[in-house]
Amino acid sequence: MVEPASRSDDAPRTLVELLEAQASRRSNRCAYMFRGDDESETSLTFAELDLRARVIAATLQRNVSPGERALLVYPAGLDFIAAFFGCLYAGVLAVPATYPKPRRPLPRLSMIARDSQATMALTTSQTLTTLDLARTAPELQGVQWVATDELHDAEAEGWQRPAVEPGSLAFLQYTS
Repeated sequence: MVEPASRSDDAPRTLVELLEAQASRRSNRCAYMFRGDDESETSLTFAELDLRARVIAATLQRNVSPGERALLVYPAGLDFIAAFFGCLYAGVLAVPATYPKPRRPLPRLSMIARDSQATMALTTSQTLTTLDLARTAPELQGVQWVATDELHDAEAEGWQRPAVEPGSLAFLQYTS
């Protein structure tokens, strides 16, 4: 039988602690890379991801309580990763949602929002423009929508570390 590795007292216990540690020790190293269909690549360093997570978390903390739900409505890419960590950094439950087709009714997204009791939705400014919520999903107008790509780095100063434990629920995943 193999014994588990011993845990050092300063080892990260949560994903929040893990990203903070990586941002501190390996700030300029690539944390995530995304390759688009056109072969273009974008990346985030640990320091950049930590900063974006704090910016998003500070916004969440001003608008919702820990444990509330936030929809993540993003096309494929690194904005989703930053928003996911932003939710973790705020103690808010991330609810990833299938990216809807532009200007079409959004029954699945509406169902996920209703079922999860999401009070906020995070996305990009382009997505907000493309979705045309007033026409395609008026029932989602009661959810507060935030374009995370329009948030400013200075907002990170308002972030406060949440009371997150290793067993805390991190996200709700809806599948087909």
